[in-house]
Amino acid sequence: MTYLEILNRVLLEVYGSDEPQPEIEAALYGSEGYIGTCQRQIQEDKDFLFKLAATTETLVDAQAAYNIDYEFKKEIDLRIVDQDGTFYTPLTKITPLQADTVQASETEPTHYWLDYSGGYRRFNLWPTPNVDAGYTRTLNIRYWRYLDKLSDTQATFEATEDTLAVEAPMLIVYKTAAQVCQTIENYEKMQLMEGRVQEQLQRLIRKDFQYRTANLWMPYRRI
Repeated sequence: MTYLEILNRVLLEVYGSDEPQPEIEAALYGSEGYIGTCQRQIQEDKDFLFKLAATTETLVDAQAAYNIDYEFKKEIDLRIVDQDGTFYTPLTKITPLQADTVQASETEPTHYWLDYSGGYRRFNLWPTPNVDAGYTRTLNIRYWRYLDKLSDTQATFEATEDTLAVEAPMLIVYKTAAQVCQTIENYEKMQLMEGRVQEQLQRLIRKDFQYRTANLWMPYRRI
């Protein structure tokens, strides 16, 4: 479904043939509207396969911190690769408190931690990268991502059809409908919608499991 189709289905589920309040319909739009909020909340609850992603950062000599300015949820692993394509051992994560106890030095990074700077989360590497002239170091990052936030422009919002809207449109519909029902204080219908949310969530979890295990050899286990 496109998000216009999702929006129209939400209104149908909540209001049937009745006209919705204009302020409720307006609140469905945008990155922080009812639908956009539900789209993000669904992704917060579980790491679905379609959220698996990878990116790279070119390391700079004597630069330890690298902003995460993309739709990042949480990292899976970080590995450095050199100019010859050789991958190093995955970096070990430490806490910012532990980082306060390490001594400053420049060589090949072996550890990292996350903090915030200027509104962004960022990776901090230790020891600080030492990249000599003529050499390169690339940080390969595998991570779980969020889908792009929905647009605040109405036409773009309505035309959007992202992976979640394709794989589980009714999950978004029922979760949004439940929130709208709570706002208009229709608690009986809200409970009905929340029950449908759980049904659709389990459908998506089963589908995701099938995607993960398709053609995967699983050894026979005796009971």
